[in-house]
Amino acid sequence: QAYADARLSGRTLTARLGRQFMYRGAVNGTFDGLSLRFRPAGGWDVQALVGLSAPVSRALDISDWDEGGALGLFVGRSLGERGQVNASYFQRRRSADVAWSVAGAAFSYEVTEGGYLQSMLDYNLEQEAIQRMRHRFWYETGKVIVSAEFGTQRPLILQDSHFAIVDVVGYSQGRAGLSYDLGPARVGYQLILTSFEE
Repeated sequence: QAYADARLSGRTLTARLGRQFMYRGAVNGTFDGLSLRFRPAGGWDVQALVGLSAPVSRALDISDWDEGGALGLFVGRSLGERGQVNASYFQRRRSADVAWSVAGAAFSYEVTEGGYLQSMLDYNLEQEAIQRMRHRFWYETGKVIVSAEFGTQRPLILQDSHFAIVDVVGYSQGRAGLSYDLGPARVGYQLILTSFEE
């Protein structure tokens, strides 16, 4: 990566120009472009990106807009100590057309003392289908943690923070877990059921 950061208004408004990695909500990848982040009072966090998808080889080549144009938007809000919520949108171009267009939403919240719920969903607007979703609930009481999770994922190519390209196969998965704190160590059992797309 190579970029320049500027604070336009303290921590409230910042800008980043250059090659940068971004993974927030539905927005994922390395881009040559400009991102603006706005963090006003009230727990709001807004970030917008316009740029070009960087080559997978990490060469210093710059794509043209029709072959790599990318737009991203992330809007999040803190709900205090109990949780947070966000929505996002990501678009990528190939051969002068929109090849990838995904809208996402997620939240995490302490629904009761010791009980937490996380939920996320990305919707593929081009294919008019859910791209991925995950729902998880866990409850902590004393030394015991009980958890349950369900998720589904359509085939997807992701990029992690180490710039590795990850080809994710489609699957549906359910999990249930139980753990106990022994003091110096925690022991637990987890049941995982996975069905992969053929």
